[in-house]
Amino acid sequence: MLEAKPGIYPGVTDDEYRALDAKSASDLKQWVTGEEVVKPGRHLFIGSVLHEIIADPVAAGERYATTDSDFKLNTKEGRTAMDAFEMSTGKVGVRPSERAQIGAMLKALKDHPGSGPVLKAGGWSECACVAELEGVLAKCLVDKLVQKGEAYTCIVDWKTTSALSQAEFADSIVKFRYDASAAYYVDIVHANTGKFLPFFWICVSKRSYEVWITRLDPVFYATGRRWYQDVLSLWAQHNTEVVSAAE
Repeated sequence: MLEAKPGIYPGVTDDEYRALDAKSASDLKQWVTGEEVVKPGRHLFIGSVLHEIIADPVAAGERYATTDSDFKLNTKEGRTAMDAFEMSTGKVGVRPSERAQIGAMLKALKDHPGSGPVLKAGGWSECACVAELEGVLAKCLVDKLVQKGEAYTCIVDWKTTSALSQAEFADSIVKFRYDASAAYYVDIVHANTGKFLPFFWICVSKRSYEVWITRLDPVFYATGRRWYQDVLSLWAQHNTEVVSAAE
């Protein structure tokens, strides 16, 4: 099992990351709102598969298989058919319509003059980073930590979104506290590298397949950093599950 201590750990699986005994930005949001963690549903499936393909196309090809038809998963018959398919193949089923949507989004990312080169750039995908912030052991899972030579150059977060434009996505940054998550990533990476790396959301719309790149600007960084620092300070004062890297 991966030990929860400050550092950068490339190529971490989702299960390994979740098992790390440190607090993520999502943990903080859950603690503040009191909402229970809901297991990701089918509405997040497209984005999850696309992330896996970007990180490791070979592994994704071994994990998923396309069904013969679009099973209606909101019906008992459809769920039964999907279960039978997955049982017989030993793989996670992707419906033809989902495969087409994933393929269209991946093509849009590859064809875009900004995101295309990032897909080919050196660096680490699914990179777990751990550091102590405000007395709390914090973690994040970076979609891609871009590297040129020996130097890290930027942090990339691939984002599938229902937004139709960059302006609409800006509203989502505030609504879903993406600013806090991004600032959290920047500061955890900084604690390990000594560098404040630029952070980019590379977005692809699930509805229009438009691609745009949004950089974390100083205003969003400042608001996000203030939010997570306040929450971490409260956590350290009132929560008994605090883990210190010094212990």
